[in-house]
Amino acid sequence: LDTPLFSWVRMLTPTMHKHPARALGWIAKGYGLMFRNAGTWVIVEVSEATATLEMVDVPDAMTRDAVWLASVGSSLHAIFRVAGVDGAVTLATERPRPRFRFRWT
Repeated sequence: LDTPLFSWVRMLTPTMHKHPARALGWIAKGYGLMFRNAGTWVIVEVSEATATLEMVDVPDAMTRDAVWLASVGSSLHAIFRVAGVDGAVTLATERPRPRFRFRWT
């Protein structure tokens, strides 16, 4: 997150401090900019300490790859660094669409 590619994250970080759900909205937008023809992210649930992101229209080759799904989940932990909270990301469901569950304190 400290590279020029992600300089926008540092500018927005103060608005996301202690609010991971705000950061998730930017992940959903940024994914489409970084990856063409690879689906989109949709925030399907948000509460005070949890949220769920769902991948929509992702190619089957990606969602069938357990290593790829695990790497996505791992990279999503950056949300907690940006927001300045402790948390965890788990792959809640794989089919029909991958859903990642976020929990934080």
